[in-house]
Amino acid sequence: MVAQVASLDGLEELLRTLPAATGKPIRILPIGAQGSGKSFLGARLKERLPEFEVVSPDDTRMDLYRAAHPGEKADYRKLRGFLTSGRQRAVLQSVLQRFHESPSRFVYVDQMNLTPSARAPFLMPENFNVAIVLRASLQTILDRHRQRPDKAEEIPIEAVISSVRRLQAPTEDELDLVIGYEAG
Repeated sequence: MVAQVASLDGLEELLRTLPAATGKPIRILPIGAQGSGKSFLGARLKERLPEFEVVSPDDTRMDLYRAAHPGEKADYRKLRGFLTSGRQRAVLQSVLQRFHESPSRFVYVDQMNLTPSARAPFLMPENFNVAIVLRASLQTILDRHRQRPDKAEEIPIEAVISSVRRLQAPTEDELDLVIGYEAG
């Protein structure tokens, strides 16, 4: 199923109908490049919907850093060199576990989810799997990136542009519902 919504109110209204209509836990994968509005959207939906949990790999990475460096402030600059491949695997495992085992009615994984292979570990037949494709212009994405100094210092503009180009739109065969959303 494919839907298009033009406002946060419309998105909230659509999502509210899903638990009763499907009888399944709702698992949401926002799809968009860095700066497309995924974190912002997750925070707004959490304010509006009951039993809504946001699972964030970025927060998990920061928690891992803070656990290894008590009393130190964690930021993206400090993660460089700290995130070994083993720690990255641990972050993914933690995020997947929280995403799949959460008792919350709605669970939103705050990551880019750009390709089918990146989305696959999050898709389970016992859930109603929803993609929200955030549409934002490249200029908007770049402007937002520049407004986040900690990320902008660590993630080059070329990497942001590359993420926009790598995005592969989800299909109805891949997910139960694909929602197009204009990220304002």
